[in-house]
Amino acid sequence: HRWVTAYWGGREPDREAYTGLSELYVADPRFAATYGGESNAEIIREAMQIWGRANLE
Repeated sequence: HRWVTAYWGGREPDREAYTGLSELYVADPRFAATYGGESNAEIIREAMQIWGRANLE
């Protein structure tokens, strides 16, 4: 979440934006390739969603 905030120029993503970004990692093959393929992107998506549910309103 901190990395995304920094990458977004200091704009902190809310839960909806963070969850949406996590879905994009899997839905867009270019993102999935960056993270080593779809299976890795799915793991990252799940981790982001768990973190978002626990830490974002």
